[in-house]
Amino acid sequence: MKSKLNILFITLFYNILNINSSKCQTVYYVDSSVPNNSSNGLSWINAKKDIQDAIKIANTGDEIWVKAGIYKPTETPYQTTDSPRNFTFYVKSGVSIYGGFSGTETLREQRDFVNNTTVLSGDIGLENYENDNCFHVILASASSGSSLGVKIDGFTIKGGYSNSGRYININGNDIFDYGGGIALYNGRNNISNNIIVGCSALMGGGLFMIRGQNTIFNNKIIDNKTFIDRNGSGGYGGGLYTQDCSSLINNNLFTNNLGAWGAAVSLYNGNNQMENNTIKENIASNSGGGIYIDNGVNNIKNNLISKNSAYNGAGLNLLGNTSTLLNKNILSENNASNLGGGIYTYSANLEIYNNLFVSNSALRGGGILSNATTSIINNTFVNNNASVVGGGLFMTYANFTLFNNIFWNNKINNQNNLFGADVYDYFYFSNSDIRSNLLQLSSENYNIGPNPKGNLFLLNPQFLNINDFLGPDNIFFTADDGLQIQTNSPAKNSGNITLLPTNLTTDITGSSRIQENIVDMGAYEFKNPCPTTLSIPTGEGNSGVFLASGYIQSSATVANPTIYSSSKAIILNPGFQVITNRNFTAIIEGCTN
Repeated sequence: MKSKLNILFITLFYNILNINSSKCQTVYYVDSSVPNNSSNGLSWINAKKDIQDAIKIANTGDEIWVKAGIYKPTETPYQTTDSPRNFTFYVKSGVSIYGGFSGTETLREQRDFVNNTTVLSGDIGLENYENDNCFHVILASASSGSSLGVKIDGFTIKGGYSNSGRYININGNDIFDYGGGIALYNGRNNISNNIIVGCSALMGGGLFMIRGQNTIFNNKIIDNKTFIDRNGSGGYGGGLYTQDCSSLINNNLFTNNLGAWGAAVSLYNGNNQMENNTIKENIASNSGGGIYIDNGVNNIKNNLISKNSAYNGAGLNLLGNTSTLLNKNILSENNASNLGGGIYTYSANLEIYNNLFVSNSALRGGGILSNATTSIINNTFVNNNASVVGGGLFMTYANFTLFNNIFWNNKINNQNNLFGADVYDYFYFSNSDIRSNLLQLSSENYNIGPNPKGNLFLLNPQFLNINDFLGPDNIFFTADDGLQIQTNSPAKNSGNITLLPTNLTTDITGSSRIQENIVDMGAYEFKNPCPTTLSIPTGEGNSGVFLASGYIQSSATVANPTIYSSSKAIILNPGFQVITNRNFTAIIEGCTN
């Protein structure tokens, strides 16, 4: 019944959204193969030839459907043709543009943007000579505080080259050499299902956003770059730069981007969420091969950050007045020539929960080098390497909490038995709170004193397969991941439940963090095989999460918060009761082996 009600609610909500969004909406059609723009654009037969001609006649709420082909801008935002490098697709606020049509569709859902390639190109001069390309392929400039924005969906956007040192003013915004592919100023914008490739700018080579509320979803942002001008300005965000924005950056691929700071992504100020992105093989000449963060509030969750390179912070570089939660990410094979292979942080407030740090490398701090207030809880550090010290973690000048983590086979110069191979504190742990971790060396290496504080030393964590952390299915966050602990692991049930922050309720796979009324060390919580049936007898104190793939029967007394989850049925026998003011939840969902 619960599932049916949810489906009904979602369906009704979706229909309401469709009714509201389609009210007074006009669709304009664009087809590069028609001879000119003389038709009204109201059907495929009467399509416009140029996208900008359709944009001119569109109003708020209207859509523009673009047939597969190659399109280039033909005028400036001022509707002049005297300065070709200022040519751009200037999109009015409130207008949505969709690519990927074959030219016969009557519903937007019928398009195929994967196979019907629709190219927006800034290569308007000599082919493959970027110095005469457009400064911005797409430009949107909303007024300050505007609740309207644009949607760009289903295009390949390439060839923007913003390098002039000039600026123009549009709608009250000074437009600089930022955003070779797309430049967004203010408004509520949605950039989805695009390939942004081969674009360059001083900042935001692929995409530049400032002072807006933006959704960046399911794009491939590849082979873009930023450069530094003769005054030393620029270089931020080879793939993406965002400033003073509220941004949702989800399900994107960032790869092979170049920049000085934040080769893939640079976040400056604002409130940003990055989730389910793949950020790999980007190169920063200075800091942040994957992500560079300066100020703001940021939630970085469920991302793969891998094989990026930089001088400092190859995977992630944080500084300034930033508060960042890093949760359920994989940072692997990132390489910094100086500090922090996985992460380098300076003067930032950082919470690091449920992450994997695998095979990252640096001069100091192979996994992490932190010079900031940092909480590191329930992470797994494996096979990281530092040339000098701190193969897993290097802590300096900062207050640390290090709880419920696993450190194993981290190295200095590829040797895993040296002091500081896993954890090194510049002040020899005088500013650190280190409790309930599995550490790879003997206790005298950590200045913890005679009380081990729940820490374990020199014990093999018994991973499922340390050499294959994806597992046979090659998919992260699944049941066969190699860095899960096994039933005989010393890390099982050895964490400290009282050290968990209130917002750490699940492990890296999304499973409940508290099982068997205790917590494990590391990013993965051990999960017992799921029974087909589960019978819970009469007894006081019944609490926790109980799972079955078939049926659950219970005669218990629920004295503490309790969840029953079964795929087929939950049977509450005579004698079952819930004590007053206690929480009990029954879910028809269950689990699988």
